[in-house]
Amino acid sequence: MSVVWLTTWNPKRWEWKDYSTLCAGTRKGQTTIEPWTCMSRKPQLGDEVFLMKTGKKPRGIIGHGYIVREPYPAPHYDEERAARGELTNHIDVEFDRILNYETEAILSQALLKQQLPEQQWSPQGSGIRIREEVVLGVKKMWDELVR
Repeated sequence: MSVVWLTTWNPKRWEWKDYSTLCAGTRKGQTTIEPWTCMSRKPQLGDEVFLMKTGKKPRGIIGHGYIVREPYPAPHYDEERAARGELTNHIDVEFDRILNYETEAILSQALLKQQLPEQQWSPQGSGIRIREEVVLGVKKMWDELVR
């Protein structure tokens, strides 16, 4: 079984400028490759990724894809920190589906906590491993949501 990672996005901390356009594109079957921050240096090419929206409600999984570039240092997503020369680990993810949390149902954090309590669904950073015992459950829930 391949490793599955949970990355996070808080719109208050980083504005994803073409977010709604990318959501519409993936709904039509397009993919998009996006650099994403990742605390861990362990993700490998081909590993699966789920993207969790954090911060203000709604909170939950809004995206899915696969790693197409292993961890590498890149400027921090916070422009001020990047201007000071701060780097952070990134991975490149080819997203095959990104849900628009403003107009579509997402895989809610509350439901994940209820159905799959063995996993930490309130991560403090982006790039934690999803536990093997919950991988099949989260994949099934995601597939039912996006079909």
